[in-house]
Amino acid sequence: MQVSSTSAPQLADKTFKKIKDLNTNFQGPYSEGLAYANNLQTGNIYYLDKKGNEVFSISAKEGSKCVGGLITVKDKTNRYFLVDKTGKPVNSLTWDAIGIFSDGLALVKNNSKWGYIDAQGNKVIDTKYDIGSGFTKGAAIVKLNNQFFLINKKGEPINSNKYDAAGAPDNGTFPVQKDSLTGLIDSKGNTLIDFKKSYNSLLYMSEERAWASQDGKWGLLDNTGKALTDFMYDGALSFKNGYAVVMLDDKYGLINKAGKLVVPAEYKSLGSIYKNTMLGIRAAETVFYNLK
Repeated sequence: MQVSSTSAPQLADKTFKKIKDLNTNFQGPYSEGLAYANNLQTGNIYYLDKKGNEVFSISAKEGSKCVGGLITVKDKTNRYFLVDKTGKPVNSLTWDAIGIFSDGLALVKNNSKWGYIDAQGNKVIDTKYDIGSGFTKGAAIVKLNNQFFLINKKGEPINSNKYDAAGAPDNGTFPVQKDSLTGLIDSKGNTLIDFKKSYNSLLYMSEERAWASQDGKWGLLDNTGKALTDFMYDGALSFKNGYAVVMLDDKYGLINKAGKLVVPAEYKSLGSIYKNTMLGIRAAETVFYNLK
């Protein structure tokens, strides 16, 4: 972390013990042993090791954290390119935008069209789509000529099905809409949850559960599309380790995979689950819940 005093900024450990004085503005966080920093006076970006030593610097506007040995850099002409952990460009390609890598590929944009590159920075799918999602379980959903469809990692359509709209996918599941009917498909194009007009939207499936909205309220569905709760929640998150956070009247609670509210929706904030225990904060008190 960076700490500041009346003098130069310093890099400190988690006990606030000084590691080193810095002549850069530490941005962080550390990822794969490197942290991003910049210096507005020099116009350079820097990557530091955990001792605060400079590993490399580049004349550029911005840099990303290191993921899979790659860093995305925005140059002074607002073009993006990839460098490795030594600061060396992986190739000569530059883009209007580079997305986050998922399932080994990342979205890239040129001239308002989207395509994909691999982890070596090579273009593997041409920039020809109006929009595209990240890959999950070997598939992505893209838009071309006002229609959405699934493609594989070679850019080939997975099947002949076309859709009018699509939501953000994850866990190999894709929310899609056709003829005002909303459903959920998998990465092979198979229907997981039948298309229904009553659903305003669907979220991707996690732990064999999906959230659907109806008239502005959210309800829980199982992997066959059976409703496990009424459509009563104002918001909900995906499941993790058997539980999902729900929101009701601006308060938060916790629901299990059977649709049972195991922590009442009466908290301003809920913490993470640790060893089957969770912290809940109400207006005037803090409560610990044992989930077993």
